[in-house]
Amino acid sequence: MLRMMLNGIGETLYMVAVSTFFAYVIGLPLGIMLVVFAPGGARPHPRAYKILDVAVNLAR
Repeated sequence: MLRMMLNGIGETLYMVAVSTFFAYVIGLPLGIMLVVFAPGGARPHPRAYKILDVAVNLAR
């Protein structure tokens, strides 16, 4: 029984680690681009901002 519990905990930690990795790899660049392309940002680009904004809202 203990072996099954440890196996389940290991699988859960693996799934959390993988999903966290992909959230950072995809989410961090998207967030940075949203801030940079926003109106009043470092390099405003309304069309790119709107596309990224819609993509993020659909993914949520």
